[in-house]
Amino acid sequence: MEAKHLKEFTDDMATTAIQKLGIDFSREKFDEEQFRKGIKEEYEEHLKTIDGEVTVAAKIALDHLRAEGAEHYYDHLEKMEEEMKSPGSIKTFQQFIK
Repeated sequence: MEAKHLKEFTDDMATTAIQKLGIDFSREKFDEEQFRKGIKEEYEEHLKTIDGEVTVAAKIALDHLRAEGAEHYYDHLEKMEEEMKSPGSIKTFQQFIK
């Protein structure tokens, strides 16, 4: 079996995943921008293990964002990653979401 050529993430890939999963943002606690950030993050983090399947990345992001109190999960993750680049930073993820 030949390995798939793994693609760089694009906005069109996110749009396709959103349509495929039938996400209705008016019924969710998170917005489309947050979901697109999540799809991109999960796609890039799990690229090889999900074999480039953007829908799988979207399902992972959906699980994170639907968790209680996590509708801004990817904003918090981005903030935490930036903070952790600072020397001497020892904050935990829980400190960022408070």
